[in-house]
Amino acid sequence: MKNKVVFILLFLIFVSGFVFAIDSEKQIFINEENKNQENQFYSCIVNEKEDKLILLNPLNLMKKGYSITYKDNKVITSVNLLDINDEITVKFQDGNINAKVTRKN
Repeated sequence: MKNKVVFILLFLIFVSGFVFAIDSEKQIFINEENKNQENQFYSCIVNEKEDKLILLNPLNLMKKGYSITYKDNKVITSVNLLDINDEITVKFQDGNINAKVTRKN
C-alpha cells in the first residue's frame, strides 16, 4: 500500500511538472505573440505617419501644379498681404521666378 501511495505522489509530481512546463511554454508563446502584435502595431503607425509626411511634403504638392509665393522671404498666404508693385518670388517644383504685382482682384 505504501508503494502505491509513493508511486501516486511521484506520478502527480511528474504530471504537475509536465503541466507547469506546458504552461511555461504557452506563456513564452503568448509573450512572443504579443511582441509580434506590438511590432506590427508600431510598424503600421510608422507607415501611416510616413505616408502622411509624403502627402503633405510641399515638394510633392508642387509636382501637382501648386506653387509657394514669397515676399521678403516670408510665405504669402493671402492676396491681402500684397500691394501693387510688391516684388515677389514664386517657387515651383523645378525653380523660382521673380515677379512684380501689377494688379489685385
